[in-house]
Amino acid sequence: MRAFVAALLLGLPVAFASACSEPCEDLDGDGFGAACRAGPDCDDRNAARNVDCVAQPAPDCVATPTAAGCPCSPGTVAPCYDGPSGTDANAPCAAGVAICPTGFYDICRNQVLPGTETCNLRDDDCDGLVDEFVRSPCGTCDASCEGVVWGPDGIPFTPNDGLRVTTSGALQLDDEPVEFDALWLANTGEDTVSHIDPAARAEIARHPSGGDDPSRVAVDYRGDVFVVNRAPEGQGTLTKLAGNTARCVDRDGVTGIRTSTGPSDVPALADDECVLYSLPVGAPMELPRPIAVDGTYEPGGGGGGGGDVWVGLYAAEAVLQVDGETGTVLDRVELPGLAPYALAFDGRGGLWAGATDGRLAHIDPGASPKTVRRVDLNLRCYQLYAMAFDEDARLLGTGHGCDQLFVYDPWVDRINTVRSSANPRGLAIGDGLVFTPHTDGRLGVFSLATLGSEALVDLWTLGRMPIESIGVALSPDQAIWVVSAQGGGGALGLVSRIDPTTYAVTDQLPVGVAPHTHGDLAGGGLFGAFRPRGELTNQFAPCSAGAQADWLSLHVEGQFGSLSSVRIDGRWAPTADELTSASFVELATLPGAATPVSLAAFPDGGAIELRLVLSTSTRDATPRVSRVGVEVDCVVDIEN
Repeated sequence: MRAFVAALLLGLPVAFASACSEPCEDLDGDGFGAACRAGPDCDDRNAARNVDCVAQPAPDCVATPTAAGCPCSPGTVAPCYDGPSGTDANAPCAAGVAICPTGFYDICRNQVLPGTETCNLRDDDCDGLVDEFVRSPCGTCDASCEGVVWGPDGIPFTPNDGLRVTTSGALQLDDEPVEFDALWLANTGEDTVSHIDPAARAEIARHPSGGDDPSRVAVDYRGDVFVVNRAPEGQGTLTKLAGNTARCVDRDGVTGIRTSTGPSDVPALADDECVLYSLPVGAPMELPRPIAVDGTYEPGGGGGGGGDVWVGLYAAEAVLQVDGETGTVLDRVELPGLAPYALAFDGRGGLWAGATDGRLAHIDPGASPKTVRRVDLNLRCYQLYAMAFDEDARLLGTGHGCDQLFVYDPWVDRINTVRSSANPRGLAIGDGLVFTPHTDGRLGVFSLATLGSEALVDLWTLGRMPIESIGVALSPDQAIWVVSAQGGGGALGLVSRIDPTTYAVTDQLPVGVAPHTHGDLAGGGLFGAFRPRGELTNQFAPCSAGAQADWLSLHVEGQFGSLSSVRIDGRWAPTADELTSASFVELATLPGAATPVSLAAFPDGGAIELRLVLSTSTRDATPRVSRVGVEVDCVVDIEN
């Protein structure tokens, strides 16, 4: 009797018998089985399958080892979750527990799965967004707010020659992708910079780094590269190298450019005519580390230039803005209490600095003086290492202290994390995937959409043993290149090429000594060049026959940085057919205008046409419109 009660309390399967029938053999506790009242069980190891095992297929116990019916050691209790990957990180969803009573897991108990999104200020479907697609045109749960929505939860935005629609359905400026056929890495142990030709799969030049202990590199919009020399016991320097010989400068008057011709030919700093400049950065002992390139055009409005470079001073808790053309320091932004270890631009013109403890600072380069906003990700066991932004302006980062990849959406202040292999370091994004090298010589591949793991690639192939793999970049053919500080033989580092389709390691190139390098090695961190302007129109006649519109206001949602804007124009006509004869008038320009935007200037009835004009003054910033709600009151004409 005690065993019977204990089994009930633990939720274990129990076989019931009577004096008039055979005992019910129910191994998985779902009520089905041989001689059971509910009927026979088509899979008595799995409580989730009983009547129809064709309609309910067996679980994939490799992909989901704790699924109901998967083998286990009796008495095991393990976390489980049957919802979409990553949703259990968003409340109210939560993982449950799977119990192993008889050698096979029972159903997942006490889990909270996603529901249907309703307008209640809760994230019912646990996707990280609150009340998406169910709000009123006013952007609230007020059912009395009538009208129509222009955006992903209403009339969808449509792309055109100047604008594109993001994966989340938002509208932003289109960009012209920038691709460079070069991979750059800093050989920390010998103060040089290797130039890799991805197409030739060879190192074609090795330049002096211009200082001591180089570690980070970043490519600009011309394909030139910046390298930071940390000089932990002295003066840090910033060196700029031309991306190709056409950009080099003949300084000695001798015909031809004197520069490196291969890995064994490293000219002196003064003799290498592809070194565009090498200058001190920060004060001695301020330890320059991370760098990032913005989309600033060169002075004079010529439309060119590679952009300015921003350098984080780790020991000084500050960031420098440096003129990319001349190397002149333009500004210094103090970040007291935050030692910048990573820098990344967000595609909205904002610069983000990250510290190893997970704290962030957002710097607005367009403000005068530049403004700083602090964010604490509250990841206490973190060691933040690398950061990058995706096209939806979400921040991705690696943290080797917790062996995690995280995605932080600053626009809704929401963070999700996913476990990775040991010690994830660098970070690259491409073709819907995230790539993170690990110090044990492996490469993690994750889906950007789901954060699910796609592959774990072992780089210990082709007779090489890469160790301390840190840097990663994608070449124009989408091949993945991983930089390892060891593995090239002796003290030499190693660069591994991974096929983007099969994830097979196809090439491994020895490089210089101890390339402890990461950053934007190939220009993949640049947001292309956003077009300066784009516009989109749509007509609205929201009221049914017999009613006329009392046009009230526009409720516009999106991100509008200080370097970009959205102008909203409108025109009215008695009928939709007559709109083309009417003239547009400016209703508002965001940021700056008060919202919601009044439509009181339009007469009652008729139809209106809205025009969104998106503009930017820099290549790396676009405004983003996620939703336009047109609030109206449809008044029935009683006389008619």
